[in-house]
Amino acid sequence: MTDTTEQFVLMKCEKCGYTENVPIHDILILRQLTTPDDTEDHLLCLFCLHDMYRIDSPRFKHN
Repeated sequence: MTDTTEQFVLMKCEKCGYTENVPIHDILILRQLTTPDDTEDHLLCLFCLHDMYRIDSPRFKHN
């Protein structure tokens, strides 16, 4: 029996702070649909429609 485990990326909304685990497969699909100018993975927050970024993004690093 083959066991496949889905890998996830934790994404966080820049505005409201909502976090969600997004399957890496979905992130790869989004990368194909974005322009080369996009330097970070991002998607829309389900609650406030602001941008969500990876939790390890420099946007969330505090000094």
